[in-house]
Amino acid sequence: MTKRFKSIVVAFMTVAMLLTFYVPAMAAEPVANEISSQAVDTANSARALVGEFHYTGRLSANKYLGSVQVTSTAKTVRWTVGRTGGSGLVNIEFTNVDTGETRTISAVANNTLDSLTWVGGGLPAGRYYVTVIYTSAYSIYDVDLYFYN
Repeated sequence: MTKRFKSIVVAFMTVAMLLTFYVPAMAAEPVANEISSQAVDTANSARALVGEFHYTGRLSANKYLGSVQVTSTAKTVRWTVGRTGGSGLVNIEFTNVDTGETRTISAVANNTLDSLTWVGGGLPAGRYYVTVIYTSAYSIYDVDLYFYN
């Protein structure tokens, strides 16, 4: 019964998270002085790498992948998730070992570099457990995470 409840909660949280990612972007008005994507990429490349994580293997819900040490506050996380035999959705959770604080990203397993920048404080320095909380397919994946200040 608990597993079904967790599955329902994870599905609901996934949908809620996806809606929060897309609704603000659709509601935003165009800005006259937009920054080009090339300028954004240049800004990201100028940031210092403060943590890196790599994993290859099968993924399943609630699977612990390992830990990563983030040496200073990370404002941006970039990732590539690849899957043999197509694409799929993978939700990854970072849990601070000392404080228990969690952050979640939703990745599409399409071998494309994607990123998320936290507005405000970012991800504090520390050691984080990396856990898969949802995957749409049981397959072999490559998960690469890069944390930038």
